[in-house]
Amino acid sequence: MKDITLLEEYKKLWNNRSFTVDKGNEIDVLVSSIKSELLDEATHPRLRRAKEDKLLLAINRIMGSDMTDIAKVKIIQYYVQQFQQLENN
Repeated sequence: MKDITLLEEYKKLWNNRSFTVDKGNEIDVLVSSIKSELLDEATHPRLRRAKEDKLLLAINRIMGSDMTDIAKVKIIQYYVQQFQQLENN
C-alpha cells in the first residue's frame, strides 16, 4: 500500500483534523500524528489519558472504521511501533 494512500485512510479517522503534507513526507506526517495521539497532546495536561488507553481507543476506532483490512493492519502496526518507542524512551 502506498504511503499517500495510507495517510488518506488515516485521515478518515479524524474528520476535524487537518494535516499539512509536503510531497514525500507522508509517512513522517502519519508517524508524528500517531505519536501526538498516543501522547494525547491535543488534551489539557490534567485530563490526558495514559498511552495504553490511547492505543486501545485508537485500535478500536480503526477496527470499527470502513478502511480496508490491509490499511487497518498497517496503521495499527504504526501505532504499536510508536507505542513501543515511547515506552522505551
